[in-house]
Amino acid sequence: MATFVCGIGGAPCGDPWVTPAGGVYEKKNIDRWINEHGTDPQTERALSKEDLIKMVQAPGVRPQPPQSMSISSIIKSIRDEYDAMVLANAKMIKDNNGNKDQLRDRLYNQDAAVRVIVRLTQNLANLRMELSQAEKEEQAKAEAVGEAMEAEEAPEDDKHVDNVMQRLKEEGEKLSSARKKRGKKPPAELVDTGTLSNYVVQTNYPGLHSASVPGITCLDTHRRTGIIATGGKDKTVVLFNREHEEIIAQCKGHTKAVTAVALHQNGPIAVSGSNDSTIRVWNYEDEEKVRSSKLKIHKDAVTSLSLHPTQDYILSSSNDKSWAFTDIFAERDIVRVYDEDRITAAQFHPDGLILGTGTSRAEVKIWDLKSSSNPAASPFKGHSGPVESMCFSENGYHLATASRDNEVRIWDLRKLKLLKTITLSDSFNVRHVTFDQSGTYLSVAGGDVRVFKVKEWNEICRYTAHTDDVTSSSWGVLATELMTCSLDRTVKVFSLEDGQGSKFA
Repeated sequence: MATFVCGIGGAPCGDPWVTPAGGVYEKKNIDRWINEHGTDPQTERALSKEDLIKMVQAPGVRPQPPQSMSISSIIKSIRDEYDAMVLANAKMIKDNNGNKDQLRDRLYNQDAAVRVIVRLTQNLANLRMELSQAEKEEQAKAEAVGEAMEAEEAPEDDKHVDNVMQRLKEEGEKLSSARKKRGKKPPAELVDTGTLSNYVVQTNYPGLHSASVPGITCLDTHRRTGIIATGGKDKTVVLFNREHEEIIAQCKGHTKAVTAVALHQNGPIAVSGSNDSTIRVWNYEDEEKVRSSKLKIHKDAVTSLSLHPTQDYILSSSNDKSWAFTDIFAERDIVRVYDEDRITAAQFHPDGLILGTGTSRAEVKIWDLKSSSNPAASPFKGHSGPVESMCFSENGYHLATASRDNEVRIWDLRKLKLLKTITLSDSFNVRHVTFDQSGTYLSVAGGDVRVFKVKEWNEICRYTAHTDDVTSSSWGVLATELMTCSLDRTVKVFSLEDGQGSKFA
């Protein structure tokens, strides 16, 4: 084979390859060139390795015998090789200078862009500071106006509060007297433990809330009419008539998940609280057009609601570290108390004169409405997690609290001490506790529903029909049924299989 000189290195080719332009190059040299430049060294057009053709000697051709080279030929060969090397170096220097120019231009552009970004960021920070200052000034003006108005209305407000407290005292005495007349023994018609153990899912309501944002978070029932109120992660309060098995209304207005609902027992009123920090009062007297009013009592998520026995007032707790006693119909708070920690649960005592709160610091506190500036007793301590739910027994002697540590604690309100601790498994995720109306049974909702008997505090049955955490439960009259709601988007009614004895009131 004839000897070819590489067009890049200038040396004879041991493995010659030819380009479409006709240039011959050593294989490793042209590969390296294509990797670095992607062009033909001769024409500077785009070139890839697939465009190269290997030069192969035709079979049967004998090479010519080597010829002796003269000194002048050797000198010419060396000179040609030197010229090729000088040209290659010159091209490399030219390319390097071009790269430097491009890099300099890009660095200048980047520096200019960084300066613009810094200036815009500084302008934005200044605007935010000015906006914050303006908001503070507006808030200060509003507070000054509010204080002036409060100073003018103070005598009237004090009179209103005194009237409310006098009414609560009178109602509390009546409720306490009625409770004493009922005695400590449960009603003879109360369902026994054996019957509770035989409860099954008598009715299942699967389609009350949105399927796209599944999860029912709270539940309340009307004892006489059988109406159910549920709140969900879909920001909706649903009112459902069990007797006709139809949805009365889908109450929309909250902008975040509903966390608590309460049904007025004397009229077509439902109250709901939400993570959007608002409380809404829904009037469903006209089912075709439900009216609502929004109460801005709190500044953070509402964590619980409890209707006063008079049905005219609502107790609410919030992550803004406050609880409030609010007149539903006047739409204003009468008492508002700030605590040291987020208040995660709150409940009225059956007499309506005291209330309990649970905090994110795992403390349980008892408050007297008449002197609400400080707790009426030292906090109950023992939980190791935020208090998720609480409920007073109808007899007024016991308070059940459940916390995120998966413990349910029973407190004796007469002796102000711990009576019993019920420890659940770590996977239970306790969410709700409630006594039945006789104070004989306690239901604990979480991974499933478990029923305990008061005094013995032993588990008598558990209901496992839900496929996700149970978030709330409500007893029927004389424990003839137990209604539950769950994150599985269903409401279930547990009762005897044939439904005997189940009733609303």
